[in-house]
Amino acid sequence: MASSEKRCLYEVLGLNRDCTADEIRSAYKRLALQRHPDKLVQSGVPEAEATAAFQELVNAYEVLSDQRERAWYDSHRNQILFSSSAATGSSSFVPDLFPFFSNSVYSGYSDSGRGFYKVYGDLFEKIYANEVNFTKKLGLPLPREAPVMGNLESPYAQARFSPSLFSFGFAIY
Repeated sequence: MASSEKRCLYEVLGLNRDCTADEIRSAYKRLALQRHPDKLVQSGVPEAEATAAFQELVNAYEVLSDQRERAWYDSHRNQILFSSSAATGSSSFVPDLFPFFSNSVYSGYSDSGRGFYKVYGDLFEKIYANEVNFTKKLGLPLPREAPVMGNLESPYAQARFSPSLFSFGFAIY
């Protein structure tokens, strides 16, 4: 499976869309034992592929086992599955944000690797860079500097009140 190809979360768990919470839990437990990276690597599957397959399973379970996330997924399923990069072209300025709605995209709260601050800091930088590129392409004035996300070491006062937030005319409290 190509990394950009999206699969239905119900398909990942081998379930119908009208499945119960108990069926979701049961399917996840069964498949987690089968698809655990340690087990797949021992059977000759490359580690990166094994990890990606397991992560896909974990993500499907996290979304479908939460009643609110499942309702949101169900209402946006077609948009998620059928909005292809081919349809938008390679020059699309909209990154695929869906994976970032799950806590499975980060591990821990560090500023490196798959840590929360690294993952979301990189995402926000990419969104801002895309905004700059888009405004240049349209010949519009460049946007102001984006506020810095901060990190685990950021003092509360800086995170609570960032002067750069007010340059946009709004504040987040």
